[in-house]
Amino acid sequence: MLKYILFLLLGSTIVLNAQDSLVVKLSGKSDDNQLMLYKVKGGQQEYVANAKSDTNNFKFQFPTKSAPGIYRLFFDIQNNGFIELLYNNESISVTFDPLNIDTSAKFLVSKENQIYEAYIQLSLRRQSTIDSLQMVYFSTEKRELIKVKYAKVVIELKQIQHSFEEMSKGLMAHEFITSNRNYNADEIWTTPDLYLESTQSHFFDALDFGNPILRNSSRILDKVVEYVFYLNKSEDMEVYLASKQQAVNDVMLKVGNIYDVKREILSSLLYALADQQEIEMVDFIITQHYGKLPKELQSEQFLTEIDRIISTAIGREAPEISWDENGEEKKLSDMKGLNEVIIIVFWSTSCSHCLNDIPTLYDFTKDYDGLQIVAIALEEEREDFDKLTKEMPQWIHVYGANKWTNKIAKNYDVNGTPSYFVLDKDLKIIAKPEVLEDLQALFDQN
Repeated sequence: MLKYILFLLLGSTIVLNAQDSLVVKLSGKSDDNQLMLYKVKGGQQEYVANAKSDTNNFKFQFPTKSAPGIYRLFFDIQNNGFIELLYNNESISVTFDPLNIDTSAKFLVSKENQIYEAYIQLSLRRQSTIDSLQMVYFSTEKRELIKVKYAKVVIELKQIQHSFEEMSKGLMAHEFITSNRNYNADEIWTTPDLYLESTQSHFFDALDFGNPILRNSSRILDKVVEYVFYLNKSEDMEVYLASKQQAVNDVMLKVGNIYDVKREILSSLLYALADQQEIEMVDFIITQHYGKLPKELQSEQFLTEIDRIISTAIGREAPEISWDENGEEKKLSDMKGLNEVIIIVFWSTSCSHCLNDIPTLYDFTKDYDGLQIVAIALEEEREDFDKLTKEMPQWIHVYGANKWTNKIAKNYDVNGTPSYFVLDKDLKIIAKPEVLEDLQALFDQN
């Protein structure tokens, strides 16, 4: 018996000290020859390693003392294509088709992932059926039949949930399985309002915001994003805004005094809302929640970045632009009230699309009264700029040195040319057409 126990202890030591591996085989047709592995930490991702292969067979070595948790294996960084893995001091072997991950992923090695993947497949199928039956109930005449089917599937899901919670005890997967437990009433809800009220009130029942394993994964943020962005919908924008604000209030109340989790959630929400140019929601979160965090958890640098992202949102006053004109400094702010409309266009003499659209725009706008164009050319060299701008004398031309690192381009968050910003007489941004045709359409409407 002692020998057996010693063997187990030695075996455990070997597993803990050995460098665990991740073996990946891509099935189907795939052009991916490089995979990248990242560790998920709340709303952040930390680079771990990469692997290359011309045969669709890849192998990673987890660095010694790699932290257990959720890892993301990216096969298509550009399009955010990845598969998530549970790592808990064991080697992993997985095969999947990048074009069909949901049904093709199969874990050949790793008890954690095998149990969790089986749970996800079974539970999601039942939950999807429950949700569908509930929706059908509101619009069908066969309500008694739907009631019976609903009750049956709810029992099945409860049995699946209980079985996997028992099966996963002692594993990291247990934390994710239990936190995924959904509340489903034993009997079907008779009205949409009752159903929505129940969903909202029980949404976070199984989620422990203080759980260290969940905090080092994307689980908490995923649930919060679903609650704030997708559970509150309305065609009335005022109602929609109010419901979304209340959703944020609800989340903060649930989190309580776990301030670092609050900061993580609020920071992620602010990034998402700023990216969507939802100014009112950004201002609400900053004034009502982020600004009330302990001072040591607030970041002026972060708030400056958020302000930069939303600085060119529709409704905001356009960021200042200054340029030299015959030795005299000129500013965009000096033009306030002088023109009915101002168009700021970013272009480049090295952009073939620009060389087609910019002359067309010049011809299109040159006869409009009360209109001024400020054209910022993002360049590495000045020669072509000086030559081409002479052909458009009615415009204000600004030489944007250093192209993409140019200060004006960065302030306007310009990542491609041509880019258009339409301002009113008070220099407020009223439109950001993506293509020339959309810009022309604005003037055709008027």
